[in-house]
Amino acid sequence: MGTELIKNIIIVLFLALGLIVILYLWLKTKDNEKEKETGDIYAIGTMVDAVKQYINGITGEIVQIRSEEDRKRELERAELGKAVRNCGNGNMGAKAYVKEQIKKWLLGVWLNNRSELDRILPFDRPEALGAADKFEILLYDYSREFRSKAAARLLDDLLDIHAGRSTQTLYFGKDSGGREDAGFTRHGENVTHVIDSFDVNELYALKTPYLDSEAKADIITNLIYRQYKGHGVADTLRDMEIDGISAGVSGRVGRDGMFTKESVNEWDETERASREGLMNYESIWVFSHGNMIRLSFLSFGSEAELERVCKNIYRFNNPGQLSATKGFIANDMSDGSRVIVVRPPFSESWAFFVRKFGKKGTMPVERIVNGPGAVEVRKLLKHIISGCQVFGITGEQGCGKTTLLKALIEFIPANYTLRIQELLFELHLREEYPERNIVTFRETSEITGREALDLQKKTDGMVNIIGEVASAPVAGWLVMVSQVASRFTIFTHHAKTTDDLITSLRNDLMSASGFNNEYIAENQVRQAVRFDVHMVRLPDGTRRISRITEIARDPEDKNGNRVIMAMTEKGYEVTGEISEETAAAMLLSMNRREKEEFWNDLARWRNGGICEEEYSA
Repeated sequence: MGTELIKNIIIVLFLALGLIVILYLWLKTKDNEKEKETGDIYAIGTMVDAVKQYINGITGEIVQIRSEEDRKRELERAELGKAVRNCGNGNMGAKAYVKEQIKKWLLGVWLNNRSELDRILPFDRPEALGAADKFEILLYDYSREFRSKAAARLLDDLLDIHAGRSTQTLYFGKDSGGREDAGFTRHGENVTHVIDSFDVNELYALKTPYLDSEAKADIITNLIYRQYKGHGVADTLRDMEIDGISAGVSGRVGRDGMFTKESVNEWDETERASREGLMNYESIWVFSHGNMIRLSFLSFGSEAELERVCKNIYRFNNPGQLSATKGFIANDMSDGSRVIVVRPPFSESWAFFVRKFGKKGTMPVERIVNGPGAVEVRKLLKHIISGCQVFGITGEQGCGKTTLLKALIEFIPANYTLRIQELLFELHLREEYPERNIVTFRETSEITGREALDLQKKTDGMVNIIGEVASAPVAGWLVMVSQVASRFTIFTHHAKTTDDLITSLRNDLMSASGFNNEYIAENQVRQAVRFDVHMVRLPDGTRRISRITEIARDPEDKNGNRVIMAMTEKGYEVTGEISEETAAAMLLSMNRREKEEFWNDLARWRNGGICEEEYSA
């Protein structure tokens, strides 16, 4: 009797559990139908809201672990939650996992069949696609062949189209919003690289990408993701191998010079219509192959969307909170990129700047220093390093200083220990040289650059590398330690000329180290730093060493600073001699083979000789 009762109770419980499951599924279906009824189910915005609810439902579920299936579901829930937290920080694995879940939802929950994909985006009607959508499709198509280099190749092709059109029509074109935009200023000068909707439309017509249902689902997944957890219209571009991307850096701001959501919301239709030109949230610039390119056809759509991206893009490793009182944050991202975000009232509007240093591999010196006579420049650089001379790599931002610095590591003997100081982790030398003794330090909110550099003296470093001398304490430390601590130091600096470099370091030394005599401070700088390797970015985006200058030890030396080699119209040429004092100091640090090579090169340079191999190539 008791056994029969227990069986009946168990049956009732199973039936009740079954009814609960059926009710849950029915309610979930009704919720989904209700959500579809409240808006256009094929609108990206509607799908973004729905996918938020879908993923929140998974990550917020409390799983009672009673079986192996429950354990598996809990692991999946935890993995998705972690991916959602990290996918916007440059973590490509987390991003791929979240997009996989979105695609699964799109095809398995939201849509009834794949034929509906063309109702979300009119793939089958190119004339109905906007330039931004065509660009996203082209980027996807190029990535199938060129992978992470797709953006650079696509931008090159679009620039070629724009250049051809601009040379034929010297008038202002119009972008998709009816604004003037043909790569010219209002004075008709071609001052910047611009890619507009005309260029995208023309290239799309030439390429006519073939897309099966899988590719269409991938592209729509990208569009949903970039508004959900991504970086808006900059999302896919940010992941590619380009030099950098920035947004919010041009266009009009608010009426009082300070752009706020409130000021925009107060505009009536007449006021909106009266405003000409693009707004700040419509400005996206890409840095590729040394060229700064404005993508005039892309827009975040609103200040709120740009603000959302700015608030999320810097959060890797929890660097602190961006606020009205702390109006900027500089940080790195999971993939090694550097990101800087600014906001009002510190800046006139929200903006971000991403530089892609990443872990793409070190470019050989031969690819950076090339052309007629470049072999002599490479030899001189090698001699400077084997001679343990302190030198700076100078030039404007984006001229290739960091790229050259990374490449020159191959000239440093493998048994030398390297200690590196950076504002943010950008060089990633241990990725390239995992067998070498390398430690990199960076500034934090609690540890200053000077404190980190002081610590380096106690870590058995033989070569100090300073990613960027950008503050008085670091410059002061460079001058003082270069004379006593390590074998030599390499650093980068934004000085335009050798005299500017000396003056800047002198002033920083006086500010940070208590010098009150300019002559003595300058003499200290000249004793510490021996060479200036200056980089330039040419109008076509090419980056080159423009000169290598020996810094005179005595400010009153009648010969002054000596330009040893320089780039001319013919190529690199020997323009001066290394002083006997510096040559003697270099020889002290060289082994027998290095001394022989140095003497032979010095003799040839003094006689005006130069290696002919690159002239005859």
